[in-house]
Amino acid sequence: MTQVSDMQVNDKNNHTILFIGFVWPEITSTAASQNIISYLKVFVAAGFNVHFASAAQLSPLSTDISALNVSTHQILLNSDCFDDLVTALEPNVVVFDRFLSEEQFGWRVIKSAPKALRILDCEDLHFLRHARHQLYKSTGYQPLNAEYLIPDATAKPKHSAIFYSDTTSREMACIYRCDLVLTLSAFEKDLLISRFNVPETNVLHLPYLLETEDPVVSIPKQEVRKDFISIGNFRHAPNIDAVNVLVQHIWPAIFRALPDTNCHIYGSYLPPKIKALHNPKKGLHVHGHIPDHFAVLKQAKVLLAPIQFGAGVKGKIVDALRCGLPSVTTPIGTEGIEFSDWPGLQATDRDAFIQGAIDSYLASPDTLLQMQRNMRQILKENFDTETNRQRLITAVETGIANVGVNRAANFLQQLVSYHSLQTHQYMSQWIAAKNARQQDN
Repeated sequence: MTQVSDMQVNDKNNHTILFIGFVWPEITSTAASQNIISYLKVFVAAGFNVHFASAAQLSPLSTDISALNVSTHQILLNSDCFDDLVTALEPNVVVFDRFLSEEQFGWRVIKSAPKALRILDCEDLHFLRHARHQLYKSTGYQPLNAEYLIPDATAKPKHSAIFYSDTTSREMACIYRCDLVLTLSAFEKDLLISRFNVPETNVLHLPYLLETEDPVVSIPKQEVRKDFISIGNFRHAPNIDAVNVLVQHIWPAIFRALPDTNCHIYGSYLPPKIKALHNPKKGLHVHGHIPDHFAVLKQAKVLLAPIQFGAGVKGKIVDALRCGLPSVTTPIGTEGIEFSDWPGLQATDRDAFIQGAIDSYLASPDTLLQMQRNMRQILKENFDTETNRQRLITAVETGIANVGVNRAANFLQQLVSYHSLQTHQYMSQWIAAKNARQQDN
């Protein structure tokens, strides 16, 4: 990994793109990591000089993205050495991995690379996930119907107050400051445009860029598949809650109806409270991190994902589709995916979820075959990877060519960027001075 102090920059004629990661990608742990690595691959294939920088620490699960022909840089928070990196690279494009990265480094990019196209990779809208979490905690377990997807600002003032939180203000300010925003979910693109007046030309709905060789082509025969599965990164609050709901409220009823079955729970960063749920006598097996999640998805019979709150498009649900695996989930779980007949069940209450899980497990071979046809259709309609790769490159090339004209016509962006530059710059410089004084002492 290149340190900022000894970095050497070669003269190249291609575009240079700098990704600023909130964390180092872990392709075996999170769908967000899989997604950002897919972006890196697209830009490498298109001939860009691709760089990835992060102030986070590497973990044992971090992916070696340098093997993808990506230059990596360890950077520091509140340090002018980041400015030196940006000045040396002279990037045409800077991609911020989630709004927290833009808050930390956006003003420095504006200062050191003012002409660079600034892109925000949302992954999901944090403020939407936060608002739903707050609603969920205030109401307890409730049927997840449309009422909980977006709080109604006029009919429910309490919901409106939750929705328009400090997190909303911070994330939306980042969105306004950037030239282009990437959303995995068409639902979230429409929300930004209709509720927050973000110009439509500034938002690109870009579904997951799935690998060309799709696992769905090698589905095991139904007779070799068995048991239920739950999977998800446990640093993500919706996944912790979903497993707790599964174990406490859903699995006991399924196990009574199907006593010869088991539920296998996988996910990295397993907390002690989830590990303690391991109970083979009750059919519960908590395994933790799995290097190849497709291997276990292909062997299972039904995915259980009682997701109560969250945002974006759920990677586990998409991966289940790719593996020919029926899933029983909620409207939050399927959000952002267009379909006419869900292969499994989209349940809006606990009893329906339980029955859907049992019915999916006992589905006849003909029913399962039809489900898998539906999966292929959903994948085809939602995740046309080659088309979306080209849309991404076209949007970036167009953005580079027109960045000056577009910014001149966007007064709101100028306004928010000005105040950000003033506020974040002086706060960061104060922290840097404080740190330097402590080191001198």
